[in-house]
Amino acid sequence: MGYRRRTDWRFPHSIRIAADARRGRSYDHGHGGAPVDRSLATSAYLGAVVVVLLIGAGVLVFAFDRPLASAGRALQWVLNGTILYRLVSYWLPIPAGGVAYLAFLRRYP
Repeated sequence: MGYRRRTDWRFPHSIRIAADARRGRSYDHGHGGAPVDRSLATSAYLGAVVVVLLIGAGVLVFAFDRPLASAGRALQWVLNGTILYRLVSYWLPIPAGGVAYLAFLRRYP
C-alpha cells in the first residue's frame, strides 16, 4: 500500500501499470483483474525512457545557444526555399500571362 501511496503523484499511469506487471500484480489494489502483458510493461518502460531523453534534450537545447542558432538557420533556409518556390511557381506566371494576353490582342485585334 505504501508503494502506491508514495508514487501516485510521481509516475504516469502507464509506468505504474508496467511496474506492477513486472512484479506479477494486476493494477487494481488487490481485487483481481486482468494481468498485464509483458510487452505492455516493456513498452511503458521504453516510453518513460523516451520522455526522459526528450526532457534532457530540451534542457540541453535551452542551456546552450548553438543548437538554437543551428535550428534557426535551418528554418530560415527552408522558409527561403519555400518563398522562392512560390515566387517561381505562382507569381512569375501571372506577369507572363499578362504579356501573352497583350501579344494575343496585338496579333488578333
